[in-house]
Amino acid sequence: MAVARALVIRPRLLLFDEPLSNLDIALRLQTREEIRTLQRSTGITTVYVTHDQGEAMSLADRIAIMRAGNIEQSDAPEMLYGNPASTFVAEFLGGATLIDCDLDGARGLIAWDGISLPLPPGFPLPPSGPVVLAIKPEGVSFAGGGSSDIPGATVRSREYTGFTTTFTFLAGGRVLKALVVSTPETRSIVPGMSVSLRLDWRHCSLHTARR
Repeated sequence: MAVARALVIRPRLLLFDEPLSNLDIALRLQTREEIRTLQRSTGITTVYVTHDQGEAMSLADRIAIMRAGNIEQSDAPEMLYGNPASTFVAEFLGGATLIDCDLDGARGLIAWDGISLPLPPGFPLPPSGPVVLAIKPEGVSFAGGGSSDIPGATVRSREYTGFTTTFTFLAGGRVLKALVVSTPETRSIVPGMSVSLRLDWRHCSLHTARR
C-alpha cells in the first residue's frame, strides 16, 4: 500500500529501507519478486537498503557494500561476487573462508601450516609475503579418487539443508567450509572422517594480509 501511494506522485527515486525484514521466508520471496517486477516495469531509480546478501544480489543492478559508514566496494552483483576487492567483501558477500598464509610469487606457491599449494597460471597475485586466501564455499569439493589439493582434511560438521549440504573441515590447522550438492555419497560422510579436498580457483582470491 505504501509503495502504491508513493507511485501515485510519479517519483524520480524510490527508497526502500529493509522492507522485507519482518516477513516470513515464503512471503519475503514473493514480495521480493513483486518489487523487482515493479522496478523493472516503471524504470524508477531505486535505492534499496538491506543486510540480506541474497536479496541484494537478486534485486540490484549495482551493489554498494558499506563498512563503518564508507563504501568498501561498488559494482554489478556478478563482478562483486566474482572479484571481491577485500577480504571483508569476500567474507560478507560470498561467505568465504579466510586463511592467513604465505605467498611465494616467484614460484607461484602459497603455504600454511604444512600445506603448500601451487597457484594456476595467470592467477592474480598481490606482493609476495603474508597474504589472505579467500575461498568461497562452492570452491571446495571432495577429491574422490583423483588428485587432491588438500589431503587428510578432517570433517568437523555436516549440515544437510535438502538440495545442498554444508561441510566444515579442519585442514592444516585452519577451518574450511564447503557447499556441495547433496548426494548419497555426501550423506555417508560424517564428522571425524578423513577426506581429500580439491579447490576450484575460480572461486578463490588472494588479498594483502589484514592489519
